[in-house]
Amino acid sequence: MIKLMAIDIDGTLLNDNQQISPSNIESITQLLLSGVYIVLCSGRATGGMEHIARELDLYSYENALLASFNGTCITHAKSNTELFSWELSPQDVQVINQLSIDFDIPVIFNTRAHHIINYRYCDHEFIKKKIKNRADIQYVPDGDINRLDRVLKASLVVESTKLEKYLLELHFSGIVRDFHSTRSEPWLLEISVLNSGKGAALHYLSNALNIKNSEIASIGNQENDIPMLTHADFSFAVGNATDAVKSHARYITSTNNQSGVSEAIRILSNLSLLAF
Repeated sequence: MIKLMAIDIDGTLLNDNQQISPSNIESITQLLLSGVYIVLCSGRATGGMEHIARELDLYSYENALLASFNGTCITHAKSNTELFSWELSPQDVQVINQLSIDFDIPVIFNTRAHHIINYRYCDHEFIKKKIKNRADIQYVPDGDINRLDRVLKASLVVESTKLEKYLLELHFSGIVRDFHSTRSEPWLLEISVLNSGKGAALHYLSNALNIKNSEIASIGNQENDIPMLTHADFSFAVGNATDAVKSHARYITSTNNQSGVSEAIRILSNLSLLAF
């Protein structure tokens, strides 16, 4: 029987209009009422997940959790209690900031409360193009960047073709290899502590809750979802997922615009893996 389901948000739970379909809401509510743990897993900040959690009424349930910042911060929704986190050290931040300078790539450092960028990138055109909500960004000088602490992840924002090239460079790849790195978008390389990420978040929760991999389902669409798909025996990729993600999934559902999450839950029910 399934005891925990991990669900990615953008491109999976949400459709292209950033909405949750009534079918997805109804299916997730059924899981919650039956006692299945629901874990929303996202690259978003915890605060950026709140309106989605409220729409799903997660704050009313003991069995609802948020794995934010690409899984590096795990929060119990109802009590708003942080259960575990993986933080970059100040030395890690300095290394990543220098990498950003060496390759002239804007990097966003994410703390629990702020999105912070080096002031040198305040007018960067690609940031303006790709980061829609820039009101939450704080621009600070090099010296202040190098004094940051409690950073959960760093996001390198760069054209996908350039990123592909940089990942082949020895200097760039050698530094990135010392961290957990993954792409939540083709143009966004997210860096966090080695052995962190969405898969590590599921590993932590499965141990804490005494849940086996055979009792876990997960669903996603992008590269950063692959670790949580491989951790779950019942893994799903929505129809709009990348080919790489689909290759790691046991089942392929309809797209995020066609309530793929609801379909995954329906498949689990048809397999007699749910208690309803």
